[in-house]
Amino acid sequence: MKYKTTNHTYLDFFNNDEFVIGIGSIQKIVSDEIFFQGMLDLCHFCISEKELYEIRDFMKKNNISEEVLSIALTNNFIAHYHIDFQDQYSRNHLYYSVLGYDIEKVQDKISNSHILVIGAGGIGNIVSYFSSVIGVKKITVIDDDIVERSNLNRQFLFREKDVHSYKVDVIKRELSKLRNDCDIFVIKEKLDKKIIYDLDNIDLVICSADDDYCVELINEYCCIKKIPLINVGYLNDISVIGPFYIPKLPNSCCLCCDKSIYLENNIKNEKVNDLKANMKAPSTVVNNFFSGAMLGSEMIKLFAEDYDAITSLNAVIGIHNKDFQLEKIDLVKNKNCQFCGGDVYE
Repeated sequence: MKYKTTNHTYLDFFNNDEFVIGIGSIQKIVSDEIFFQGMLDLCHFCISEKELYEIRDFMKKNNISEEVLSIALTNNFIAHYHIDFQDQYSRNHLYYSVLGYDIEKVQDKISNSHILVIGAGGIGNIVSYFSSVIGVKKITVIDDDIVERSNLNRQFLFREKDVHSYKVDVIKRELSKLRNDCDIFVIKEKLDKKIIYDLDNIDLVICSADDDYCVELINEYCCIKKIPLINVGYLNDISVIGPFYIPKLPNSCCLCCDKSIYLENNIKNEKVNDLKANMKAPSTVVNNFFSGAMLGSEMIKLFAEDYDAITSLNAVIGIHNKDFQLEKIDLVKNKNCQFCGGDVYE
């Protein structure tokens, strides 16, 4: 098996006494010049592919420690895979490599997945596009809404000519231009139980619908079918995702384990109801794209089965758009939840 220095590998001098190894979240500043020089020599030697025995011979001749090789392999500074930069997904593969994931394993999982997107608005545009450009095999989008002129400020797949067209039809048209090997199935109807229960072989459900009734309906479906589900949206200027329900994890709470996060209560007040009816949440590229970026990151971790790194597992995560303040509401699985508690659907 041949090894080669990966394209995200970064080594440099920080100053006369300190050295930079790696970049991004794996970056370290070290003061051990011998260690740095060993890493630099090793990575430079492996710019062209080398067999492991060639690497060890080089290390022996240059007094490079096993620790250097171990760290280089652990952080994917050198690896046995090769990224084809003519490949459509090569830049995605660089990203997976930086995160320490097995590129082939992650891409294979993505390329055999079927994602269901509920809602074709701002978030629906982003997640549909994201799913397509990472190579998802099949994308199903459900929404009965039509394109309005007011959508054009953030729903980037739509154009002026699309006003009055069904959103899902436009999404299918635009995604088909990106990839001809992606199976895009759209349903231009209001979500109901019959529609969703007629769908099979779903690997992930993303709920970006505006209607409150959708959450409970989709949540029940995913709990019964044992399908991962994540809720995504925004509260005015706070972009929000979570909780991410992953049925194979026994302590993963569903979207309805703790309904307090939805500010539900049985108190009836006419003035409160009037104010709620009058409310219109701002929706821009900013709050939509923050949510979409967080969602994309969590999706990659799901495909990589890096469950410990999923931030929205048993949590609601919010980013304040103005000052980037991070807010997190931790949740605990409700063992008596009518949807996911115990063996409700066993």
